[in-house]
Amino acid sequence: MKKLLLSSLFFTATSVLTAQLDSSAFNVTPSSPGNPAQFITAPITPSLQFTQDFTLECWVYVPSTPFSGYELFLIESYSSGSSGGYVLRLSQTNKVKGYAMGATQPSIIGNTTVPFNTWTHVATTYNSNSGELKVFLNGVQDGVSTPNISIYNNASFLKIGARGDDNAATFALSLDEVRIWNVTKTEAEIANAMNNCLTGNEAGLALYYDFENELSSGIVTDKTANNNDGTYTSNGATYTYGVFDCAASNLSLNENKTIQLDVFPNPASDLINVSISQPTTITITTSTGQIIRELAVDGNATIDVSAFTNGIYFIKTIEGQTVKFIKH
Repeated sequence: MKKLLLSSLFFTATSVLTAQLDSSAFNVTPSSPGNPAQFITAPITPSLQFTQDFTLECWVYVPSTPFSGYELFLIESYSSGSSGGYVLRLSQTNKVKGYAMGATQPSIIGNTTVPFNTWTHVATTYNSNSGELKVFLNGVQDGVSTPNISIYNNASFLKIGARGDDNAATFALSLDEVRIWNVTKTEAEIANAMNNCLTGNEAGLALYYDFENELSSGIVTDKTANNNDGTYTSNGATYTYGVFDCAASNLSLNENKTIQLDVFPNPASDLINVSISQPTTITITTSTGQIIRELAVDGNATIDVSAFTNGIYFIKTIEGQTVKFIKH
């Protein structure tokens, strides 16, 4: 099932089921006086002890704040220079960085700067047959090296959002759709799947965090059968708006509908544009179902939402289409 990106600011309700915005991405935060750093830890099970191939991928949102020379830790599994493992980071120059670790710790840094203040897909892969270590940005290969090493992993823990060997979380950022595979995904496979919901049963998928319906339980559920659940200690706001919504409660929206309803930009602060493929009446409701506006639309309409309270709203047609948008 195809899903659109938050960064695209565009949502469509058609005969193909289109998922809605996700309100559940995980916030990584550094430590502050009286509060520990907020990141995810999971034990290394046999399903995460790779000895040949891997793919690490996630969506990352970095606020527009200087890095001050620090790397940003996304997916890390190593505990020392001799423990082996695998790593996906952003470098000090804000580029995708991957490690494949064995007796040595070779890395590769991409060529393209990851933009601030928007959701970006990042990935790294290692192929034991070719010996190639690669990084990808938004589904496009962005760097390759050939360390040709024998990888292994003797680390005890996987860290999401923190450094593998010392728990450092140096910068506030948000993560969504964390996926770890025990196979080398091709560029085409990464690009084709990065915008889609997964079931958790995909071949080679070792861990999958989509952060749906987690709330603030202190536990992040692995959607695969490997039960690689993570834990965290909350340091304030744990979840924020993310890229996808794979929650079952939203999967009935827009099913078997033929009318096209577009809303953009999304999120919005002042004005939204509504485009409809045929004349109809729409209502705007709050997340609790309260109707706050109703109007007839023939083609296109621009609606002032500047007075709306920040939060989640739904635009619904009388035919049954529903699109979620965020006012911020």
